[in-house]
Amino acid sequence: MLKIANNIRKIRKEKGLTQVQVSKATGFTQSRVAEYETERYKPENITLGAAINLANALGCTLDELFTAKIQK
Repeated sequence: MLKIANNIRKIRKEKGLTQVQVSKATGFTQSRVAEYETERYKPENITLGAAINLANALGCTLDELFTAKIQK
């Protein structure tokens, strides 16, 4: 199983963003962002659209979101 929850948190913190900032940028609630980060929302249920929104809000690619390897 992918560790997207850890990747979301890691990238968000590396970018200096709060969950509230990510929620505003994605249109998700802050609690949904927290659920993504803690796997309370199952990673296999994250839609492609949601993943794209998260990647855009975090300023990363989908590849970076799923692997947490930030390209410079």
